[in-house]
Amino acid sequence: MKKSKHISIPIDIIQLGDEGNHIFCNAKLNKRKVRVLIDTGASKSVISQSLASELDGLKPMELEDNQTSGIGPEKVEANFVRAKSLSFKKLNIKKLTMGIIDMTHVVQLYEQLGIQPFDVILGGEVLTDYKAVIDYGNKTLSLRKKPKS
Repeated sequence: MKKSKHISIPIDIIQLGDEGNHIFCNAKLNKRKVRVLIDTGASKSVISQSLASELDGLKPMELEDNQTSGIGPEKVEANFVRAKSLSFKKLNIKKLTMGIIDMTHVVQLYEQLGIQPFDVILGGEVLTDYKAVIDYGNKTLSLRKKPKS
């Protein structure tokens, strides 16, 4: 069995007043550059409804559990799609199932605060599968490539 490879991705840590910190990085979703919110409390990765409407290569998916969390205290009903790829540097996650949710209220809040909005929330399923480590001191997100069997 081959050893897994470690990928280090630069992150931005933004203070949101008394709300705490939000962590961001850059990626490519189906080859389009996107800003990603890293959300350790989100159950699933999601993309904004506005990005989904513009993006090619999203395949609709039927899931029994069509709820996701991470953008507020309550669960959110979501449609799901399979993205061709979500790429961070040399790590390419293929066929990732993601929810689509309306993030209009979040974008408006970020604009009021003078913070660049995001279109993707990276959820716990990816962070767990790729053994994520967030290093606040060095401002990096480390992910491990899955070894090929």
